Amino acid sequence: NVTVDFILNTINKADYISIDTELTGIDINSKNFIDSLEERYIQYAICVNKYQIMQLGITAFKKSNSTEIKDTYDCIPFNIYLFPPQSYGNQNIHLEISAINFNREHNFDFNKWIYGG
Repeated sequence: NVTVDFILNTINKADYISIDTELTGIDINSKNFIDSLEERYIQYAICVNKYQIMQLGITAFKKSNSTEIKDTYDCIPFNIYLFPPQSYGNQNIHLEISAINFNREHNFDFNKWIYGG
């Protein structure tokens, strides 16, 4: 098992990181590709407030010391399952069928999410 200290240390030493989330839904209403940054931010903020994050993905990238191939990076991915603890009380979790189907089709481990998140 990976510790929080190891994750933080890896992130701090990285040249850059990427962050991804898997949500219980993502019903962005706009299909307009010319939304302003502010408009798109508002749409995503509404979505994040409606649905829960099931998994946080972080990948740390560090320039490789390899002399064989120029400009390569070592990648260290972390997948962190997030499920609200019972101490949060009785809350509802909103599920969007298409998001759940997408995650199922991509082998998301729902048991890890519920029991290990």
